[in-house]
Parts: sequence; structure tokens; C-alpha cells
Amino acid sequence: EHTYDSLKEASNNAPPGETVVILPGTYSGKGNRDISFLGRAITVRSLDPNDSKVVAGTVIDCQGTQVVQHQGFVFKTGESARSVLAGLTITNAYSTYGGGISCANNSSPTISKCVFKGNRASQRGGGIYNASGSPLITNCIFSSNTAAEGGALYNYSTARVVNCTFTGNSTTTGGGIHNQGGALTLTNCILWNNTPAEVRVGAGTVSVTYSDIRGGFTGAGN
Repeated sequence: EHTYDSLKEASNNAPPGETVVILPGTYSGKGNRDISFLGRAITVRSLDPNDSKVVAGTVIDCQGTQVVQHQGFVFKTGESARSVLAGLTITNAYSTYGGGISCANNSSPTISKCVFKGNRASQRGGGIYNASGSPLITNCIFSSNTAAEGGALYNYSTARVVNCTFTGNSTTTGGGIHNQGGALTLTNCILWNNTPAEVRVGAGTVSVTYSDIRGGFTGAGN
């Protein structure tokens, strides 16, 4: 109904219950990174999250560096599961905690059908960092993300991960996924060729079921 000049402008002007649709293209620079939902139950998505070609062609290029850090999206104002991010490719983010996305302050968004590729964190969570909240992460792909701990995902709270693929993510210590507190649940996921380990449990609990994990993992159907 209205065309905006940046993703941040569009999301900031969306009232609760509204959907922001991002047309295919590469979005970078000021206004197209470090985006917050500001606590609102809105949906930000590509033109068709169910079409892998559309997802691959709808790119948030954060252009983050060690000197000038930028994330894709920041959930820190108590977002609920009705705050939905879907069908985007997030790349080239760089942050201390959570390159592509960070969740804090009891924020629990739904992150669906997104691709996290080539994002970095100097400390934790190259793809996603969850410090406080219960995000639902479904049908996402994590590849070639790096961090000191949790190349793809670092969890310190509660998170559910369903139908996701993790491959080629790396850390200096830990694994592609690092759990350091709370409870992490993985269902029907693939974890392959993440180094130095697929999943590392520093603290808390990790429940994995019906998943394909290199080297195996305890749990029903793995």
C-alpha cells in the first residue's frame, strides 16, 4: 500500500498486526540493518517465504566489520511469537553478540524460512544469539557463520529449533551450536560439517530428536 525508502522506516511505521513485504533485491546501508520490531506484533517477510529463489534473492547485506559493527535484526523489547521474521537472507553481519540476530530482554520472536550466511560474532552467536527469551526458529538454513562460541547459534535461555539445517559453521571453541544455559530443543534438523563440533553443551540442557547429526547424538530418532 505504501513504498518506503528503507526497511527500518517501513517496520517503524507498521502498526501492530501489519505485514511489511520486502521485494527481491539486496538491501544495505543505513536503514537496512540493526532493525528492531520495537516490541510490536508485526510480520516482516519477503514476497514469498515458501519460494527458495525468492528467499535467496531477498538479501539483507549488513556490511558489518570488526570496526563498524552491524546486525541484521535486534529483538530486545519483549517481542512475542507474533513478531515474525520470514523468508530473508541475512549476510555479512558482524557483532560481539549475535551477528545476524540477537534476542534479549525476554524477546521471543518467530524466525522462519530465513538463510543466515557468512555472518560473524567476535564472541557468541554468529548467526543468532539468544540471551533471554524463547524464540522459535523454523525451516532456516545456517551456513558459513563464525564466532568464538556458537558459530551458527548460541543459546543462554530457551529456544526451539525445528526443521533447520546447519552446515559449514565454525568456532574457535565449541561447536556450530553452543548451549550455555536454559533449554534448547532441536527437532528434525540436520547438523553436518560444523567445526570443531556439531553441538556443544556447556551448561543447561539440549534435547535433540529425529535429527541427522554427524557423529550421532543421543535422542529418539537421531
